[in-house]
Amino acid sequence: MKNTRLKAAGIIAEYNPFHNGHAFHIEETKKKTQADCIIAVMSGDFVQRGEPAILDKFTRAKMALFGGVDLVVELPCIAATGSAGYFAKGGIAILNTLKVDYLSFGMESTLSALEHLAQFYLEHEDSLEEDIKKLQKKGFSYPKAREEVLKDTFSDSDSLHLLLSSPNNILALEYLKECLRSNSTMKPIGISRTGSSYHEEELKEGSSICSATAARAAITSGNLDLLSTYLPGPVYAELKKSLTIAKPVTLEDYKVLLKASYLQLAYEMDLHQDISISDLDRRILKILQEKPDITIQDLCEEAHTKSDTLTSIRRHLLHKLLTITQKDYDDWEEHPCSYLRILGINDRGAAYLGQLSEPNIPIITKASSYQSLLARDHYGDELYRLAFQEKNSLLLPSEYHRKFLKQ
Repeated sequence: MKNTRLKAAGIIAEYNPFHNGHAFHIEETKKKTQADCIIAVMSGDFVQRGEPAILDKFTRAKMALFGGVDLVVELPCIAATGSAGYFAKGGIAILNTLKVDYLSFGMESTLSALEHLAQFYLEHEDSLEEDIKKLQKKGFSYPKAREEVLKDTFSDSDSLHLLLSSPNNILALEYLKECLRSNSTMKPIGISRTGSSYHEEELKEGSSICSATAARAAITSGNLDLLSTYLPGPVYAELKKSLTIAKPVTLEDYKVLLKASYLQLAYEMDLHQDISISDLDRRILKILQEKPDITIQDLCEEAHTKSDTLTSIRRHLLHKLLTITQKDYDDWEEHPCSYLRILGINDRGAAYLGQLSEPNIPIITKASSYQSLLARDHYGDELYRLAFQEKNSLLLPSEYHRKFLKQ
């Protein structure tokens, strides 16, 4: 008798940290798809908002397994710290390689509206991007320029604003566009967000669901105990254990390294008078020269303009730290999935992996065997480990000495 093929639903996430809203998303995904396996493609030690993750990737992978995920695959650093388009490209490429049946994501509009916009955008991408660049030259940020360009096409500006302003919708739109580009066979499943909004900074009384933003705020302000209502029990226990031992790494912990990189830039400008740098780098350099003791948070605030959002500035600084350039992205886009790095797995995840035909790329469970392939991610991991150890006087094991988690 032929064995029935296991079906999988994929989620692209950061779990920074994992909370009840994520658990709800997973449960709703299981109900809607009847999938046998939930696969999460999860950011590593640095995340898309241009910061270190609140906890290291192995701890967050363990939380994801506690929360209902069966297989956690790492989203490479170059995708995890990129804009929404790069983030989506990396995640979709991994899920396509894993032959996942369903793509599940959060949304704050209807799936049909998002699919319509994704299809329209791809059909007119070249002309839309050209018009967007024109507005960017006038000082518009990319998100504002995109909305302005699309206003001429969509009669309901309020609906369009919701489609393009909600972080969940922005990512959902990029996922759908990338699915179309890659001819993905995954069926999209939209899960309507419940509880707190994405950027909600406070924990709401009477609710068991909070935003990751509010969870991080509670952690950084020392109100960890308040989170017991908003996180699954085993996840909260792991979070409390981790944060009792060590403080989270922040972008502020890289202040000296970041300032040193701009000191080097100033030195190169002195040597080569005709060197070309971006307006943003020029502003940052000027601020650092005038205020050498400025915090990274205040630096981002002062460098912020209508065309450069706070998130894009943090991401720019993080890329300086990680030495990621536009050329790196251009090269990566040619092969956005060149390996599968397993962070955590349970029996259902192992059974799903076991039924797949052998992919033509490595499935990595032991990082030390693939040092060349993982060089960029390893560099990021070492930077995270460096700051963790300096801040907490504790040794965080090297990537090459850590095994994937087996639940």
